[in-house]
Amino acid sequence: MKRNPFIIFVPMISFRNMLLSAVLCLAIILSACNLPGAVTATPILGEPVRIFDYYVSTSGNDANDCLSEATACQSIYSALTKSTPFGTIHMGPGEFPINHVLNIRHDLTILGAGVDQTILVDESSDAIQVVSMARVVIRDLTIRGSDRMTYGNAIEIRDDVQLALENCHILGKYYGLRLLTGATATVRNCRFEDTYYAIENRGELTLSASILTDNLLGLTNYSTALVEDTSFDGNGTFDFSTGASTTTITNSDEGILTLRGGNISNNIGFGLIVNGGSVSIESAAIHDNAVIAVWHQQGTLTVLSSVISDNGAYGVAIGGRSGVTDIGRVEIIQSAILRNGSSGVRIDGGEIHIQNTTISGNVASTSGGGGIWGYGGDLFLLDSTVAYNIGKGLELGPGGSLGPLTVTTRRSVVALNSGPECLLAPGTTFSAGVFATYVCNESWTPDTLKLRALAADAGTFVHPIDADSPLVNASGPASTCPSVDQRSVPRPAGSTCDVGAYEYGSASAAIVIATPGTPEIIPLLIDTPTLTPESTSFILVLQVPANCRQGPGTVYPVVNSALAGEQVEVIGKSANGTWWYSKVDND
Repeated sequence: MKRNPFIIFVPMISFRNMLLSAVLCLAIILSACNLPGAVTATPILGEPVRIFDYYVSTSGNDANDCLSEATACQSIYSALTKSTPFGTIHMGPGEFPINHVLNIRHDLTILGAGVDQTILVDESSDAIQVVSMARVVIRDLTIRGSDRMTYGNAIEIRDDVQLALENCHILGKYYGLRLLTGATATVRNCRFEDTYYAIENRGELTLSASILTDNLLGLTNYSTALVEDTSFDGNGTFDFSTGASTTTITNSDEGILTLRGGNISNNIGFGLIVNGGSVSIESAAIHDNAVIAVWHQQGTLTVLSSVISDNGAYGVAIGGRSGVTDIGRVEIIQSAILRNGSSGVRIDGGEIHIQNTTISGNVASTSGGGGIWGYGGDLFLLDSTVAYNIGKGLELGPGGSLGPLTVTTRRSVVALNSGPECLLAPGTTFSAGVFATYVCNESWTPDTLKLRALAADAGTFVHPIDADSPLVNASGPASTCPSVDQRSVPRPAGSTCDVGAYEYGSASAAIVIATPGTPEIIPLLIDTPTLTPESTSFILVLQVPANCRQGPGTVYPVVNSALAGEQVEVIGKSANGTWWYSKVDND
């Protein structure tokens, strides 16, 4: 038989000999494991993960193991180098210099003794970097640098890092928080102060109940950001020699930014610039900024149930940036645009929809303006009130290279402005239909139109109308009415809806108030069958985080915030019973 060259023959070993050899080897191994002084082997499979707590104290020693308060380390760097995944570093009160970049590479929690009690002092470059896939919690501490103009990050995260930052104070750094592509951060109840960039986001950011103040730039967003009940106050700078201003919030490229509640106020420069992407502003107060409150340059912008007031230049500017051919779309809905410089709304292109909105008290410049001032684009003015502006109601001209200006008004009021109600340049396409009676008509007076002074109502500002106003039930077929007015009051209240942003008869009369001031406080009363009601107070335990404002509405600035589980002494309520009053720092 021919032998197969691929078959290899080896000597046969009996099964008995193989078994004896295996038993002998096992005996040797067991003997070695049981020798006197030998280390007992630690099981590997099925052993639970050991999670350690580490301690850092100003009186500690970096030669310690950090595993107890008695054997605490002196630096967070030493504790970090000794830490294992899922551990917690507890830091005591005091100042802790950072002499090395804190590179975090595994899941970790860092807990301080409290904001401005535990202070990480970093005067050189980066403080904390999370550079690999990790879930990190940083809470109850301060990170302080010495110069915001010196490049360096307080916290930088990248790749697939997930960061939770709570109850922290970050100041004096170039970047307060920097998210690179792929990173996710949830930031709550933090204060960013005296930085160059407070937050730069290229990942996924959720920011809530926080304060950004005295920064050169507040939030720069290139990706996805949700910002809730946060105050951007007193940021920016202005160069008097060049006229250049910084911007508190910038949305760029393909960024998606959602702002809910909170305020953008008292900033030395622009409030918000939309330089691409998509921005949604809801129930926010944007006021007292040095120049333009909201400048939409390109992309999409939605402003809903917000108050934009008392800014140095335009309330909302649309277009006007050189080199932009597609300005995009802007919607302003159920909002108030009040007392801004130059004009309430400035339009230089794009498609603009304004509905259920009051534009009032805006002051024209020497160049023009007032209520709405436009030189290009397509404007749809629906169910809105443009009144009592110091200047023109509508000043509209040809769009030049941006194309002609086209204006469509329906169920709106443009009246009682100090200048001409409408100044329409040749080439402007204007359509008012049957509602032209209430637009560009110079004959109306406050007594004949029955349009009352500006009033605070349901968290916004409106011009109420009287029962015998010609605007009541004047909007034509009810099928064309929007479902609510500016205050979210149902429409129609009568046979059809009213012209303008206010629907008469759907709610009680508003309290007249031209600017946010000191609201009426009604003491709490307890009714009993036999006793005269007396003023009293009670303790409210919060179930969710809440803001305390200077008055009963989101138009008022935030004073401070309370966390879930905190107790608040309630001493009164608002006139309509929807807001509680309490003392804050004895005020």
